[in-house]
Amino acid sequence: MPDVPRAEAEALSEGLDRRLVAGLSLIGLAATEAVEDRSETAVQIAAAAEVYAHQEGIVNVYSDETPGHEFVDQARAALSPDDVARATEAGRRLTIKEALELSSIRT
Repeated sequence: MPDVPRAEAEALSEGLDRRLVAGLSLIGLAATEAVEDRSETAVQIAAAAEVYAHQEGIVNVYSDETPGHEFVDQARAALSPDDVARATEAGRRLTIKEALELSSIRT
């Protein structure tokens, strides 16, 4: 295995960290939308997060420390199967910027 200079390794790690944080942040936004009874939006943002994670080669890990998955599951359960399918398909087509704009959270 070739040696990777320390600075280059740190830059790669930092890039991965940023992508991971972005993916988890999208799941957090989806969970917030679910808690605010905006189930369709929650499912769309969660689908965008899944696509982003796949494209970036990261895994959005769910654990006790990141309960967003539970809220997104509740949002899916609140919708009909057809509405879940439509929201998921719409979310898969969103860019990260569009997913962020879809969220009701504004700064």
